[in-house]
Amino acid sequence: MIMKESERVITDHKTSDSEAGFLQAIPDGLLSPLEAEILKLHSSGMNRNEIAQALGRNEHPISQRTLFARQKIEEHVIFPAGLKRVSEYHDHPLVTAVSAGRLEGIKILNIWYSTEELIKQYYETKRTLPHYPRLLERGVTVGFKEWFFSTAKYASLKRLEAQKRLKSKLKSELSVNIIYDADQKVFDDLLVWLDVYKINLTPFQIRVLEMRLKHKGHQEISRITHTSEYAVNTHLSKARILIDEELIFPAGIRRLSEYKLRFIKLDRVLDFLDAVYFLGRWYTTDEKVADYVAKRDDLKRSDLAS
Repeated sequence: MIMKESERVITDHKTSDSEAGFLQAIPDGLLSPLEAEILKLHSSGMNRNEIAQALGRNEHPISQRTLFARQKIEEHVIFPAGLKRVSEYHDHPLVTAVSAGRLEGIKILNIWYSTEELIKQYYETKRTLPHYPRLLERGVTVGFKEWFFSTAKYASLKRLEAQKRLKSKLKSELSVNIIYDADQKVFDDLLVWLDVYKINLTPFQIRVLEMRLKHKGHQEISRITHTSEYAVNTHLSKARILIDEELIFPAGIRRLSEYKLRFIKLDRVLDFLDAVYFLGRWYTTDEKVADYVAKRDDLKRSDLAS
């Protein structure tokens, strides 16, 4: 089988001196003498301040020249080889995976690059890992995606329904116990997923996670835990990133904000779009967005015809 150019580049330079080896392959004349010298010093392990001192220049022009050099290398070498920035793939936090060696890639000038094929393989490998026997032992009988759009969605809808009634000053027919039980079920199941997939959160992150899943605000969590709101937000963010990377994104679920959908009121969109509110973010899938767009377009054509 003929190796693709992008795979060859990663294979050839996937070592501790990958950047130095890769930079040697840059065509002559592509970079200015100063840019070439900056990259040479960078590949030797120097940081921006050390490079500036070595060249007798200020840090700002060094940063600008590094940026210009990166743009040239990307345009003429990296992108033509089929590589893209890992950070640009659906805005997923894959940098953690590639830097830890779980995803194949190459790091050039502090930026990780990989290919769509390798990222797809990474996700497919995660989906096919032998977790399901252990999940069945813990009482989980569906995949994460099915669980997310059933159990987690049910809790999300019940909470939203209660909030709508509260805003409209209607007497709520929803029992507090129903909402609490739904939130508790999501948290209990999530602990199983975290354990089976060996996603290690700190005890404090788990505590914050439980309270956030029960829709307590950062200020209230801060008061309960006797920590600052900044600390609460930091720990929640770290927990969310791990859950996104290890559970949500590999299941083909994405954040709703990534789709750049145009709508005035989210609650009207949710009449047609299947989405889940989870840990302060809305999530959906490519298929569900496609269905929503089709329904939206049908409604527009119907309104024009009437």
